[in-house]
Amino acid sequence: MVVLLVAAVVLAAAALWAVPAVRGAAPAGTPRALRALALVLAVLTAALAVADAWSDSGGFALLALGLPVAASLAAVLGSSSRLAVPLTWAAALVMLAWALLLGLGLGGVLLPAALVEALAAVTQHRRAPASALSGR
Repeated sequence: MVVLLVAAVVLAAAALWAVPAVRGAAPAGTPRALRALALVLAVLTAALAVADAWSDSGGFALLALGLPVAASLAAVLGSSSRLAVPLTWAAALVMLAWALLLGLGLGGVLLPAALVEALAAVTQHRRAPASALSGR
């Protein structure tokens, strides 16, 4: 479990370093890539931690590990809609709150996916309305 936590933290740190938005301007596809990375981290964490969580918490393990996956999946599925910005912020806040709530147990392994989702929320921008683009 410690190896999983260290690997997840290293992946999250690499994502933070690689994102140009942290250092200046973000390319257009950065939030979408970060949302996908957060989903991959959430699914990987859930898959690797489910056995330990199940033996400790029983059925609650499905909720404990499934909520971050569901939140991240909602952000990925809604990334092409007009609700992409609020969905990503909501997913990031739910994942961060859930990781903090479960801080003494599974929260540590859920934190990297939550941080990457939060980074995706920070790097995205709202689309300008059509009237603003036409100069009216």
